[in-house]
Amino acid sequence: MQGTVGAILVVTGLIMWLGGGVIDPSIRAWMIPLHSIAAALGLAAALSHIYLAVVQNPDSVRGMTEGSIHANYASHHHGAWVDELIEKSVVTKKEIDAVSKAN
Repeated sequence: MQGTVGAILVVTGLIMWLGGGVIDPSIRAWMIPLHSIAAALGLAAALSHIYLAVVQNPDSVRGMTEGSIHANYASHHHGAWVDELIEKSVVTKKEIDAVSKAN
């Protein structure tokens, strides 16, 4: 979604900025509300993602900033990855269960 919104912002912004004399004024007039709507959608999407990362899944921020996550978060949100780590003997099922029970 952010890519689409970004493309709309760029295209509408360029039409408004560079389109004088080249693009019909009625088309340029439509670019103003389209540009504003795209900016509002982009801001809403960005704020939603920040909320989801910080409030709903705070361990995801730890993963992005520190490069590691808690085992119980990994097993709850990324079960297939944890199963793969168990298969590769990086961690044991017993270790995952012990950490999950402790938290």
